[in-house]
Amino acid sequence: MEKMGCSLEPGFFSSVECEGKINGGFHLDDDGKPGVVLCQNHIPDQEWMDRTMAHELIHAFDHCRNKIDWNKCEHHACSEIRAAALSGDCNWKYEFFRKNFNVSKQHQLCTRRRAKLSIEQNDACKGRADECIEKVFDSCYRDWSPYREIP
Repeated sequence: MEKMGCSLEPGFFSSVECEGKINGGFHLDDDGKPGVVLCQNHIPDQEWMDRTMAHELIHAFDHCRNKIDWNKCEHHACSEIRAAALSGDCNWKYEFFRKNFNVSKQHQLCTRRRAKLSIEQNDACKGRADECIEKVFDSCYRDWSPYREIP
């Protein structure tokens, strides 16, 4: 990210107690500096932590690379699609425990579902999640940067 002009400032990561069913989040502070919050009371083990950090770092990468406007639903949808697809959120093992057993296109279905859950939390996107995901899904799902393939 530093090669793209985005540095990870001290305090980029913070660990806090969170309310609701969230594991963490990407955010911009009052000065517009990015950061990642990890919910210490909702992350039970290292594997979960790794997945959560990967998800939030995809958002940080996208924000740095594309200067995302998080109030534009298509921008937010694209980053959520990429984060769900690339972080391990949709690994078959996790889907099995969520009782999602589709054989065909399971990863794409999971990616859409998880992106929608996140986008629906954005007040600027209320009622538009499906439309926004559909509009950007193909191009964003195929964008594996900074990886060469879906990890």
